[in-house]
Amino acid sequence: MDFSSIFKSHIEKALIRLRAGEVPPDFLPSTDYDVVVGDERFPPKQVIALAYHEATGITPAPSEFKGGRGGRAFRKLEEYAFSVQPKLRAERSWIFQTNPDRFRVDDYLRENQVFCWTLNQHRSEVQVGDRVYVWRSGKEAGIVAVASVEAVTDVVDNLSGYWIVPPTKSAPKVRLNLIEKWVDKPLSRDAIRAALPELTILRVPRQTNYDLSPEEDQIIESLLGIESLQIASELEVQPRDVSSLPASDREALEAARGKSGAEGARKLYTHYKRERDTSLGKAAKKAFRAKNGKLCCEACGFEPEPVFGFEIIEAHHRIPLSQSVEGRVTTAEDFILLCPSCHRAIHKLPECDFGKLCELVGGKRM
Repeated sequence: MDFSSIFKSHIEKALIRLRAGEVPPDFLPSTDYDVVVGDERFPPKQVIALAYHEATGITPAPSEFKGGRGGRAFRKLEEYAFSVQPKLRAERSWIFQTNPDRFRVDDYLRENQVFCWTLNQHRSEVQVGDRVYVWRSGKEAGIVAVASVEAVTDVVDNLSGYWIVPPTKSAPKVRLNLIEKWVDKPLSRDAIRAALPELTILRVPRQTNYDLSPEEDQIIESLLGIESLQIASELEVQPRDVSSLPASDREALEAARGKSGAEGARKLYTHYKRERDTSLGKAAKKAFRAKNGKLCCEACGFEPEPVFGFEIIEAHHRIPLSQSVEGRVTTAEDFILLCPSCHRAIHKLPECDFGKLCELVGGKRM
């Protein structure tokens, strides 16, 4: 495949075709890098494939050239000053384990808001912003804390005073910021096994660092009762001057401030749940991104990745599963992609009316 026939004008025409939804045959979305043009992102191999077609009239097969950093495709794009950047990375979740017979983990968590942890596995994968569940092994094994990764380089080791059996080898470390701890009442190994019998740490218990799938993270989050990593005490809210409010509003406000109730206890509920195939929603997202060059809400047009650095778009069934008495066959075409706000709103509308949702938010259908 002769890349010398590709010029800047051919690449620009390829980008126009990709914006219009064209995808060269057999080419998949990119995995590591994107061609970035303004707020838009395009798969580099697809760009080069269509540019080659513009130059020669021939569409190459994916196997005819490589798309990795340093390859001919990258060099051609950079030759004409097109920006090739790593893909936006969604935050990941991990389990970090320790043995209380070797390390005083309970004291460590009680006495340190910011702490560090050894990386024996996944050293190049753990990144700032990731979520970490701290797992204490032993007789009372389970999750005793949740934290977020604060730094992966230049981490100061504050572990030394807590070792019972110091390690014989040094290893890279990450710095964590404690979010919540349950050292006295952990989420037990038995409770986790009941919900996630195939969890890697249960099958291979002798590692330090374990990767969690999004589905596993969601289940653990639910078991712990965590809905968000945003901690209320971190929010700086300015008190409102209520002296000018009508008396009835002030009374309602005082009543609301004084209301309290018991929450947080763990209870087991047994109920029916409709089966879902999460791979279909993922396929719908991939198809949408391949067609539109981005992943955004089909109702309001909001694109989360440039704002947050990760995607939060959700797949909504055009015909709700609740309208099916028995199971049914679903394809990726049966989904609408919505931001969390629009997804919640559409379930409040009669018959989940997508057209009405678009009218309310003033958006345009993709």
